[in-house]
Amino acid sequence: MTTGIYFLILLIFFYAYLSYLLYQLLIRNRKVSPVASANLTGEKTRNFLFVFLFFCHISRIISLTILTYLDIRYYVIDYNTLLLFPNFYFYLIILKAIPTYFFLSSFTIIILFWSQVYYASILVSAPHLQSLYIFLNGLVYAINIILASLSYFTQAFYNYIYYNYILESIIDYIIAIAFLYYGVKVTKKLEEKSKGISKNNSIIKRILSLAIIMFVILALKGLYSFWCFVKDENFYNSYFDLPTCDAISYFISECIPSLLIIYTFQSNKGKNSMNFDYTTPLCADTFDPYNLKSQKKKAKKKTNV
Repeated sequence: MTTGIYFLILLIFFYAYLSYLLYQLLIRNRKVSPVASANLTGEKTRNFLFVFLFFCHISRIISLTILTYLDIRYYVIDYNTLLLFPNFYFYLIILKAIPTYFFLSSFTIIILFWSQVYYASILVSAPHLQSLYIFLNGLVYAINIILASLSYFTQAFYNYIYYNYILESIIDYIIAIAFLYYGVKVTKKLEEKSKGISKNNSIIKRILSLAIIMFVILALKGLYSFWCFVKDENFYNSYFDLPTCDAISYFISECIPSLLIIYTFQSNKGKNSMNFDYTTPLCADTFDPYNLKSQKKKAKKKTNV
């Protein structure tokens, strides 16, 4: 076996480890928050993010397992050989692309919440943000299915491969810009509200770091996809074998963001995640744009009176 295949095997175990971390976080959240939160958007969003990320990792593990098996069986699939079998190359790209779009969807969950927080903090009503999020994600999957179906039925397999490159590049850039835009907007609002509070300053740094790093990673990934589309070739055609390129690409574009997301949005140990004072950037006191905490206090006073 080549070095690239060993990299893929190690990457499969690393994805499994990240899946284990996400599973542990989900279990801990359930133990800490035994009562379902109907009002705390951040708590529900964080749990949904972890569940969806867990699903993304499982899908990538399945994809990499199949790819590794094919690489071992056919002694590392060469790019030049793939050009001779466009139908096989087509199936290979789909196998790789499905988990990729799942991960991109998981990243947009964070953008959705940050945008909700920002517009609420400036008292701008945006009731259709969630519907827009669902529509845009559904549109991307629909476009992919249509392109894949047309390519399959017309036997124009290379068309889907190239269209997938440009589509993925556009989506990468859109998500990268959205991460940076809303990350900066939210951190500015937090700075205005939490001057001198060290706990909130730590949250601000974590959010800003996540926004900047995600912008850089997705921008580079989008540049690579666009380069493949324009040059009509792949980076590994000249520099790396296929397994090595896949391992490097997935580690940078999926594993590193997953680690950052887990670190940024995990609950503080030993604290009740239902308490606004001890929660993550998804539902901390500074992320209470609808002032739910004070509303609860007022409601209690009225009932006592």
